[in-house]
Amino acid sequence: MPQIKPEAFVKQIKSTKMPPVVLIAGDELYFSDMCLKAIKESFCDNFNRDVFYVNDTGFSIDMVFSAIQTVSFLSSSNRVVIVKNVEAMTNKDAQRVEQYISNPIDDAHLILVYYESYREIKKENKNMKEMLEECEKSNKAIAVNCSKVYDRDAGNFIRAIVMEEGKNITADAVSSIISDNGCDLLNISNEIEKLVLFVGKDGENITQDDIEYISGWTKEINPFALSEHIEAKNAKKALFVLEKLLYDGDTQTPIRVLSTISNSIRRMLCAKSLYEEKGELPEQVLPFNMPSFKKTIFTNNLHKFSLNSLRAAMKEILNTDISIKTTSADSFSSFERLILAICVN
Repeated sequence: MPQIKPEAFVKQIKSTKMPPVVLIAGDELYFSDMCLKAIKESFCDNFNRDVFYVNDTGFSIDMVFSAIQTVSFLSSSNRVVIVKNVEAMTNKDAQRVEQYISNPIDDAHLILVYYESYREIKKENKNMKEMLEECEKSNKAIAVNCSKVYDRDAGNFIRAIVMEEGKNITADAVSSIISDNGCDLLNISNEIEKLVLFVGKDGENITQDDIEYISGWTKEINPFALSEHIEAKNAKKALFVLEKLLYDGDTQTPIRVLSTISNSIRRMLCAKSLYEEKGELPEQVLPFNMPSFKKTIFTNNLHKFSLNSLRAAMKEILNTDISIKTTSADSFSSFERLILAICVN
């Protein structure tokens, strides 16, 4: 059937049966996460859900089709098979998926998650284009457009979320949020969450004064922002934040920064080890009460690293610790080498 918006998809699957094939495509991670959460809540349990990452070492399309054909376990739920990072799929595998879409198994659900621009699918990749077109024309499939939004849509998004929290927001506050965060709905939703907590249960309105008052909380120059950029392998942003931290900090800043990076990489190493051992990401390796979209970001970042690269990163952290404590070299040079070693390799 023709493409639909994420909100319409969530509403549809809560009231009707989900089709055998769903293509969730687009570069707005917030929408992709929202759709996947709705699927999990409405159609599957842990026993009848399989998740595959195309860019994982050892991925095989045969494993996907084997999972689809597996009989549901001790439940009336249908089997749900989620395949993420479809944009990394080989042409041969994409052709097999396209063939499956034309004649899928009725009592199973194949969820294809494509994290790049929906608008560019038909321009950039012939096999992805044919897969999308097959979803759009099949009555047993659905294509969900999770593209990033423009400023006007971002404003409507902000007002809708604030309204769901039982509050109002002024026009200048909406403009300020968009100015600070662009149209990145993940960042926007995170900022709104902070603002809602700040005004409290008794507060009815979110204003520009509220945003300015908590601006210190929302600035992206802190050790945790640095570790997030490193986890995302964004060396450029990581080095920018690092320079600001060291310039504005005191003599203890390098120790605090290194401790934060170390904790971040150690957590990723633990998660990667457990994932390769168990085939899934245990909740206990994630911080308590981590928002669902943050879990998605963490999981996606995790697949950018191999187990060996994370082990090597821990050795680089040790070398950096020795360097900043025992040599006369400036801290920035030591951290620069560390960040490049982690993000570039």
